[in-house]
Amino acid sequence: KGALDSLPLDQVHAFERDLLDYFQGSGRDLRAKLEEQKSFKQLGEEFEKAIKDFKSTWSPPA
Repeated sequence: KGALDSLPLDQVHAFERDLLDYFQGSGRDLRAKLEEQKSFKQLGEEFEKAIKDFKSTWSPPA
């Protein structure tokens, strides 16, 4: 919900790639919940927070 709106278009691909890496590493518990529940219905807020937290620490590649 607008998580990428503030990113320049040329940084979106790198952000998405790094976010996927995050969900395979540090965020794997949340990803496992999604795989188990097969629905975002009860996980939406958790994912929004995780993406916001990730974005606050993410730096675009040089």
